[in-house]
Amino acid sequence: MNNIAFEKTFNTYRFANNQNVSLDVRKLYNHHFRYIKHGKMVIKCASKTITATAGDVIYIPPEHEWTAECLAEPYFSGNVIQLCFWPNVDMLDYQPQAFKATDEIIELFETISGYGNNISIRYIWQMYFLLEKIEIVMQKNSDKRIFKIKKAVEYMQDNDTYTIKELAKICQMSESRLYIAFKDCVGITPIQMKHRIQATKAEKLLRSTNLSIDEIAQKVGFNSTAHFRKIFHSRYGCSPKEIRKKLAKN
Repeated sequence: MNNIAFEKTFNTYRFANNQNVSLDVRKLYNHHFRYIKHGKMVIKCASKTITATAGDVIYIPPEHEWTAECLAEPYFSGNVIQLCFWPNVDMLDYQPQAFKATDEIIELFETISGYGNNISIRYIWQMYFLLEKIEIVMQKNSDKRIFKIKKAVEYMQDNDTYTIKELAKICQMSESRLYIAFKDCVGITPIQMKHRIQATKAEKLLRSTNLSIDEIAQKVGFNSTAHFRKIFHSRYGCSPKEIRKKLAKN
């Protein structure tokens, strides 16, 4: 089996430290699970503070920035699993959280982390078995607002023009509560989500069409090409023109 391909999909490792450690994670594009075996971890993510102690599992969805204080009591250790994709689950399904691990989840974390880079069919099977067990627990803890937010995001993906008032109506909540729900469940505002979706659509058009940058900006809903360039750069770390140059070289 091609280990390199699977290392990009799955990443597992153990951690241990006898000193307090600070983490500042700008943005990950994977599902991050961290089992705390010893010590304590205090995470700030999506406008909330999450505290996890020994026996807890922390989950951070893709595209979330977060910071953490890892407290050695008397030492800090555990296991991390990161996935580029989670079948039938996306970044909107579950918000950042910590939950108490069952004995079965703990055993699977320990087993999977022990494989290292030795990828096998059994490794993959156990990985998905672990995800199944985790999802059962997370479903019980999930914020019911997330299902309403998903409807709004799906509408945003299917339509280039809409108002906050329309989104609030879809979610059956006031505009002010819509903003709060977005921040609590997704970590960003409706406007930031709109810009994220627009940038994603634009990136696909840059790759699949010969439309000019001005035409793409207009097609995805921007009135100003300069504003489009700014939003695109904040999303991808480069300009639309740079993307085109990279594509031309390939």
